[in-house]
Amino acid sequence: MGIVIDEELCEGCGKCVPKCTHHALRMAGPLAVVNNKYCTDCGICIDYCPSDAMDLTENVVGDTHESEDLVPDESGVKRVVINADNPCIERAEEGCDDCHSCVKTCRAREKKLLDPDFQICLGCGQCIHTCEGKVLHPRNSLDKVLEALQSGRTCIAYTAPGTRVALGDDFGEKPGTNVEGRLVSALRAMGFQYVLDVNFAADVTIIEEANELIRRINGEGTLPMFTSCCPAWISYAEYFYPDLLDNISTCKSPIGMEGALIDSYFTKFKQLDSKDVFTVALTPCTAKKGEILRPEITGTDAVLTIQELSSYIKTYMDFEKPQPQEFDSFMGTGSGAGAIFGNTGGVCEAALRTAYHTLTGQELDAEVCEPLHGMNDFKEITLKAGDVEIHAAVVNEMSSALPILDSVRNGTCQYQFIEIMNCRGGCIGGGGQPLLREEDEFYVKKNRIETLYKKDQNSACRTSHGNPEVQKLYADFLGEPGSHLAESLLHTAYNDLSSSVKK
Repeated sequence: MGIVIDEELCEGCGKCVPKCTHHALRMAGPLAVVNNKYCTDCGICIDYCPSDAMDLTENVVGDTHESEDLVPDESGVKRVVINADNPCIERAEEGCDDCHSCVKTCRAREKKLLDPDFQICLGCGQCIHTCEGKVLHPRNSLDKVLEALQSGRTCIAYTAPGTRVALGDDFGEKPGTNVEGRLVSALRAMGFQYVLDVNFAADVTIIEEANELIRRINGEGTLPMFTSCCPAWISYAEYFYPDLLDNISTCKSPIGMEGALIDSYFTKFKQLDSKDVFTVALTPCTAKKGEILRPEITGTDAVLTIQELSSYIKTYMDFEKPQPQEFDSFMGTGSGAGAIFGNTGGVCEAALRTAYHTLTGQELDAEVCEPLHGMNDFKEITLKAGDVEIHAAVVNEMSSALPILDSVRNGTCQYQFIEIMNCRGGCIGGGGQPLLREEDEFYVKKNRIETLYKKDQNSACRTSHGNPEVQKLYADFLGEPGSHLAESLLHTAYNDLSSSVKK
């Protein structure tokens, strides 16, 4: 069996391309073409073809059209290039036996078709989890953090949503167990004077992002709008799709916003000298180590992954002993919408909740967004908000993004809002999370996702715009979403790095 396309009936609308979760479809000039090496005969493209140009037929072998860009790379490259100054990942080169696993992972999960020699590292760290020799690790920041903790400076830690549902994996807990209270206790025991929740900054991100989306829908900016919270995706766009940079939300990531607000709002409220403050983000993400080095990202001095924190706790603490503690209340309270930021589809859902409220004055029924849940490569939803209809999509893993990126490039994309997360499952699957066996990956990530949704469901406040701490931030400091101060602190710009790609 296989899909065939009637060239006389095909109208070149491209609607089938982003629907194919197996990357078997692409646009070639005015027509859609199929690569039957990748086609699984699922038939979903047939359902979305408005001109009935697609059908299943017998005896289709291989590619009905030449499409070398979809054929797996056979260059013989043995290692992804990890330079000595890579801020995200490090390799023990002397221990590497050229097993090729990092290349296979980068090829399958990143689909860097314009980087066949794997010269460009996005910092996502997915190769760390599949490295057979265990010679790839997050770049060590622990020594720098411990030095700061011993220096007498005021040290502040803030934890990303996906950290609390993964740390327990390294301490015998059932995968997905929420160890938030013990995580906070461990950070205080390390010497951090303040422990904050990045869910707060995730809520602020949503306020800014939802309002930006509405402005763009109203004609003030480029559509569709991509999410901007994943630094590996941002790097991917800057290297390989620089013509789409105007489509990316200008909002900094939650880590970027958290650092900027600590540097301005938190230190002012606590009467701290920002020069004497040292800030550490606890994240599931190795790419965040590179993100904080961008000149426009301020207020974060170091990033620790859960792997690094786990290593410290195993060496110096008994993780079972500490009594669970709560985050500091000031900038430490996040909504349920902030919590699901760690999941694929969570950013899109959180933004739609707030956009719907802004447009209608009513709260969105959470069940409406259930099509965005789960681990499918591609998810979509159409939301009616008053007179506005929002078509939104979610891409789960960078390799799944190429069809929709190409549809935006060629003008056939029908969506206005698109979430892209580099890592499968979202941030809960980041390169800095505890190591997983590939055969356990789906089960573990599924549990982590379910736990964050339960946290959302059990939260007293489930919307970013309803968070009292966020309301106070805007009332006392920022003013309106998108204000001059909000723009200067919370928004950013992107760079065309395509000249760095080896031609």
